[in-house]
Amino acid sequence: MAKHACTSRANARMSELHAIVGRVQLKRIEEFISWRAQVAEKYTQLLADCPWATPVLPMYKSSWYKYAIILHEEINRDVIKASMLADEVHLGGEIYDRPLHKQPVLAQYYQGQSFPKAEDICARHICLPIYYGMREDEVEFVIKSLNQAFRKVGSLKR
Repeated sequence: MAKHACTSRANARMSELHAIVGRVQLKRIEEFISWRAQVAEKYTQLLADCPWATPVLPMYKSSWYKYAIILHEEINRDVIKASMLADEVHLGGEIYDRPLHKQPVLAQYYQGQSFPKAEDICARHICLPIYYGMREDEVEFVIKSLNQAFRKVGSLKR
């Protein structure tokens, strides 16, 4: 399992090269966000009548760092991810693969406590690929792969 937290001292300073790249990209930030918003809108349209998952839509303007969907309870997330990976669709990491109260840096404060909704959402969400430059045909391919994954696990009628 990957290390999720570090409470020891670390050098978290940005390098000069990273600062230069960041400053250049900031000049185009609205373009990047607008592009991602268009990708997110296409995903939302394609998932509008989806019986097996619900998009997580922001209440306010989003940078669309991630495009998350919540899978219905009967869906096995790992099977869906494996099926999509076989189609060479790489899903980004989950927003949280474990809830905050179970993160090592906070677990000591919540020992023995359960937060069922947080645990449920962490177990049932996936993040679809979304990035600047993503084409419409790529978005459609992701949704096609997702639909095929659901058919493979018998979640949809053929």
